[in-house]
Amino acid sequence: MSWQYWTMRRVFQKLVLLGCCLLLSHGFRASAQTCPDPVPQTTGTHRFRQAGESFQIPITMGDCQPVALELRWSNGANRGSNFVVTFLDESNQPIYSKLLWGFLTGNQQYPFGGLDAPWLGSASLIAVPATVTIQAVEPFRYPSSISYRVSRISRHPQPQPKAVALNDDIILKLRGSAGKFITKGNATEPIKVEEIALAEPIEVELYGRPQTIDAAYRLLLSGDEYLGAKLVWIGDAALPLYRPQGRQEVGALIYDRAILREGAEVSVSNMDGGQLVAVGRLSLSEKFKAATSPMAEQGNSIVRIHSTARVIGVTRQPLVQIELKTDRPFPPKEAPLRLQVGKQIFSYELSGDASGRMLILTLAKDQFAALKDSAEIVAFFDRPDRSGAAGRNVWCFGPLDKRLLDK
Repeated sequence: MSWQYWTMRRVFQKLVLLGCCLLLSHGFRASAQTCPDPVPQTTGTHRFRQAGESFQIPITMGDCQPVALELRWSNGANRGSNFVVTFLDESNQPIYSKLLWGFLTGNQQYPFGGLDAPWLGSASLIAVPATVTIQAVEPFRYPSSISYRVSRISRHPQPQPKAVALNDDIILKLRGSAGKFITKGNATEPIKVEEIALAEPIEVELYGRPQTIDAAYRLLLSGDEYLGAKLVWIGDAALPLYRPQGRQEVGALIYDRAILREGAEVSVSNMDGGQLVAVGRLSLSEKFKAATSPMAEQGNSIVRIHSTARVIGVTRQPLVQIELKTDRPFPPKEAPLRLQVGKQIFSYELSGDASGRMLILTLAKDQFAALKDSAEIVAFFDRPDRSGAAGRNVWCFGPLDKRLLDK
């Protein structure tokens, strides 16, 4: 017969044996105890004193599913032993045995699932390994040791809690929730940031995509001079402020971890971004620091920046236009669309097309010159809100690059 026939027959035999093992394993689990949480992993090292000595490693444990047995040894050229590894079933009957040369450095892995399990190569026995014995045999030279690890997983992993959409009730609750400080210094500092662990995951929309978060953040500013402010800025990210009841401070909730940047300038302003007052710089704890940079939503881009002019009668006014494109069209709304570049907010200087995918900002040359290079560009409806709560009303285009002018 052809080699293809024998290959297919061999695969079929293994599949049958694997199915039988799974059925037997299911029967064993019916009376087994529930797998603990966390799932136990068995590790250790055994040092042999003489040839013939053996020890046993448990494989099954409650309703946990064994994944693999890993053996390692490092005994040198003139010390060590040969090892006989024997797998036994629930009745303590041998299923499979193999001799290992345990001198020098080596390792051996035995998987407990799939078609790679070595005991599936024999049709004489169908069983599930319950224990493993390892015996030192000649040639033996003291000292001789072997390390082992049995890895397991839960057969019935705990279902992950379903994320809930951010809503007003959650926001109100988070304002009063306890948090832990992640800023340097102490509670008397004017700028404080707290991390709030969420009781259940929350789904927010960041950069055009839904994302699940398990922690929120709260920025607090202490001082009477900030009580009348409407926005707090972390770098170029504007956040609406609220006043905690009965406290001489203002706060902002943050769901987008990326805007918490070490050393970012913190300032406050009115709702239009005017009357800007600097507060200080963000100083995060060492454990919390992370290098982040301004992010752009996928599908949003700066198409070009070019010089143009407006001619009225005999007057020629030099202008600069910044053309933006998005794959997520701006929807028709009663509220005007606004564009933020750095800490400046524009509305009258905007124009677009019927598709809602193009946006053009037209500025006088001195206005363009006043913009900070690398300033973040963000389009939004209603009010500026980079916290992560505004969802699909925010479009991030990344940093301004003035080198694109007339390129």
